[in-house]
Amino acid sequence: MRAEHHPESPAAPREDLVRVEGGYELWVQESGDLAGSPVLLVMGAASAGVAWPEALVARLGRRHRVVVWDHRDTGRSTRAFDEHPYALRDLAGDAVAVLDALGIDRAHAVGMSMGGYLVQLLLLDHPDRLLSATLFCTGALPGAPGEEEVPGPSEELLALWASLGEPRDEAAELDWRVEHWRVLNGGQVPFDAAEFRTLEQQVIAHGGSPDASSATAHARAGT
Repeated sequence: MRAEHHPESPAAPREDLVRVEGGYELWVQESGDLAGSPVLLVMGAASAGVAWPEALVARLGRRHRVVVWDHRDTGRSTRAFDEHPYALRDLAGDAVAVLDALGIDRAHAVGMSMGGYLVQLLLLDHPDRLLSATLFCTGALPGAPGEEEVPGPSEELLALWASLGEPRDEAAELDWRVEHWRVLNGGQVPFDAAEFRTLEQQVIAHGGSPDASSATAHARAGT
């Protein structure tokens, strides 16, 4: 029976900036057991890395070296899509750049929503950098066999996305984000609006601005 490694005191989160093609700098944070197997948490579109629940990151950190980062045009990373446009494949390449910067050869990749697309691209383009791949709340890449048979977003969600980049003050933006999470949550399990409001307040504080104009960058980025 193999003994499991449990660090007595997981490392305090460490932050850094990683420069990637196009003049972008990405905010990166690693935490947990730095001697454990790396876990790369790949967040969805228009969402900063700190949107991953703190409790989840902490629990993974008991056994793993956990890495999160802000995609281009989110959080504390560079926001400049209009000057330096990119494709989703470039965002997947950013994950490789993050691994390189941290000296990580291979990692378990976990992708949510658009992050699931990016992990699929990593499986296609950089399979040698992954230990495993876990996808949820996502779909098949456009053009994949059977992709047309997968149900698309609901009309309610599409209507909400249509207002994604509209100007809003901080209070209205916060309300919009909580409503977005409610719709994504669906109707089968309870939804705690207060929990997600607190989460988005932390995300806004992390990025320093409630401005949603850059949120459309990922919607405009093709594969």
